[in-house]
Amino acid sequence: RQTLHNNKKRYGETMEFLRQKDFNPIETVTNFITFGTGSVEASDYMVDKLLDYGVIIRHLKSNDMPKFVRVSMGTKDEMIHFFQAMEEILPAYDKKFGRP
Repeated sequence: RQTLHNNKKRYGETMEFLRQKDFNPIETVTNFITFGTGSVEASDYMVDKLLDYGVIIRHLKSNDMPKFVRVSMGTKDEMIHFFQAMEEILPAYDKKFGRP
């Protein structure tokens, strides 16, 4: 029950964050959120740069969605770390790719 409560709360916060950043996340009932990056190169860049901050997100190439990535819901602190890492990488990301 506690995990479901956490995931629901983190899901709402993460959806809002991604919407504010113009990534248009896909609504879901899972414990992860999928969002588009606009290109395979942008997805690769985001995955690699977030990994530099210790944040692991997944490519969706194997799901025939190469222009998308997914982020799994974590604890409050883990999701705050994701938001902060995104804020760090987005200026360079925007210069290279813009928003989808």
